[in-house]
Amino acid sequence: MSKVRKAVITAAGKGTRLYPGTQAVQKELFPLVDVDGVARAVIHIIAGEALAAHVEEICIVASPESLEQYRRYFARPPVELLNSLSSKPWAMEEAAKLERLAERITYAVQEKPEGYGHAVYCARHFTGDESFLLMLGDHVYITDQNERCATQMIRCHEKHGAPVSGVWRAPERVLHLYGTVAGTPVPGEPRLYEATAIYEKPSPEYARRFLRTPGLDEGIYLCFFGMHVLPPAIYDCIKYHIDRDIRLNGEIQLTNAQELLRSQQRYLALEVEGKAYDMGVPAGLLATQTALGLRSPLADSVLREVESFSHEDGGQNTRMPEPAKA
Repeated sequence: MSKVRKAVITAAGKGTRLYPGTQAVQKELFPLVDVDGVARAVIHIIAGEALAAHVEEICIVASPESLEQYRRYFARPPVELLNSLSSKPWAMEEAAKLERLAERITYAVQEKPEGYGHAVYCARHFTGDESFLLMLGDHVYITDQNERCATQMIRCHEKHGAPVSGVWRAPERVLHLYGTVAGTPVPGEPRLYEATAIYEKPSPEYARRFLRTPGLDEGIYLCFFGMHVLPPAIYDCIKYHIDRDIRLNGEIQLTNAQELLRSQQRYLALEVEGKAYDMGVPAGLLATQTALGLRSPLADSVLREVESFSHEDGGQNTRMPEPAKA
């Protein structure tokens, strides 16, 4: 099985759930403090996940309105800014890293918001005849394991030579939010399943009847994690739905194309050892920053400040110290 060299990050959504914040900037460009204590745009953190899995090229699927914002973020800083950063070695190092990352990024434009499946279809010329890693531009993937989430996915695909979707064990009450997979455990492969059905946001009644997975507790299902490794054949499956205008809630869905692909060849689902944080809603944005922050070198000082705020004087006349940078 050939190496997975390319990643696609879909980032064309309008971010209405984070309005009015998204009036200022595309949601995928919201800044978050990363695990090393450096503030980066969300999509920068996601691209770093792909690079850590040895991906060589990245395609960002953007809307016409957001394209220039992405180009500007990943562009070489203007001379005036570089001069301002020159006294900060860590910042100059970050600028150099960002410039190297930009060399690996290309863009595809989704002219109209036709759905997730259609957004993926827009990247077909970039991936060509290669399998690719697919990631969501508003999901931050975090693990405490030695292997990053994307690395787990790619390793599984390269070992088995089949498309693979990341999944997590989800309670029945959240099924209306996720694509859901039924499967049978693969012998000798913990956390790996042969997919037997893929369905977009099922009702509990439908899931109980058609989407149960042996070995899972009652009321627990395998739901999409937000990361996939897909072969070029997925584009034929998406095109099938585009040509016939098969939509769900007015959109071309990727899940329908994945089910069609599953009916044609072996399709795997991997329980990823990690968590995907959806920063595209206010609670998710807060949870994402908290998860990153607690893993950063700033965690202890921030927690002390929060504790002081809560228990001493209600936070009056206090100011967070600015951490020193080498």
